[in-house]
Amino acid sequence: MLATEQYPDGLGPTVEALAGLPAGTLAKTAFSAAADPGFQALLPAGTREVVIAGVETHVCVLQTALELLGSRTE
Repeated sequence: MLATEQYPDGLGPTVEALAGLPAGTLAKTAFSAAADPGFQALLPAGTREVVIAGVETHVCVLQTALELLGSRTE
């Protein structure tokens, strides 16, 4: 499991109870995680499917899903 944080310097990091769960975390300032240059580096080579979930992140989830669909990642 991987995670993203939307602008942790301004909005704060992932809460401590969840911070240890992801194998990797990407701090981002754009709504779409897929738009961040570091996003593809987090994915194993050949990844074709991604499960997206979020808390208070409807815009981020939507933008990430749309970008991944545009790149043909399901």
